[in-house]
Amino acid sequence: MNTYRFENDYGVCTCVDGTIFKFDIDDFDRISAHTWRKTNKGTIITYIRRKEVSLSRFILCLSKNDKKVLLREPYDYRKENLFCGNRYKLCDDYYEVECFDKTIFKIDICDYDMVKDYVWHLSNNYIVGKVDKKEIKLHRFLLSPTKEEEIDHKDRDTLNNRRNNLRIISRSENCFNRGLQSNNTSGQVGVYKLTDYNRFAAQINYDGNRIYLGSFDTYEEAVNARKRAEEKYYKHIL
Repeated sequence: MNTYRFENDYGVCTCVDGTIFKFDIDDFDRISAHTWRKTNKGTIITYIRRKEVSLSRFILCLSKNDKKVLLREPYDYRKENLFCGNRYKLCDDYYEVECFDKTIFKIDICDYDMVKDYVWHLSNNYIVGKVDKKEIKLHRFLLSPTKEEEIDHKDRDTLNNRRNNLRIISRSENCFNRGLQSNNTSGQVGVYKLTDYNRFAAQINYDGNRIYLGSFDTYEEAVNARKRAEEKYYKHIL
């Protein structure tokens, strides 16, 4: 038989094989009515009406066809630790959505029905999910651009997927709004110091072309040249 004890705000069950798991105190009556054990795969299960039932699905009252349940911490079956699809929190006129790793991203209320049936997670700084068995970035799922079109996060926050923060733009416009790259040493996009010369150069990319803006005696002059070019070529997205 399983044995139980309580520690602070949660319960602890010890199975007959010595496996220990945690659970919420309010689940004690349901859990203690059955005998639980660990399978060879490490899953905690019982049998109800001769059918195998996993503890995680039992606690969440899920049917066999519901989403897969993941544990954020091994053998911690408290509801806060059980992940079965993203969690949605309504905040004024948008939702905050929690991922398995506790990353939070934002969507508009109007997109809730479109997004809620899929499981979303953070991958390479973007929110992605599987739709029709194909992985897609959330911002592309929301705006449905053509294959050639790119989508920009205006505030450069890839977790902010509200529609007023997304816009379909060209590749050069998207590159322009990426900000400083890791290999930038000048502190200003498009400005660099000329090797072996005590001068600074400025450049800007537009419509697939690199435009050289000249070399300057001071860093400030190069920065100002770059800013004037930004106003000329990218004023519509500044």
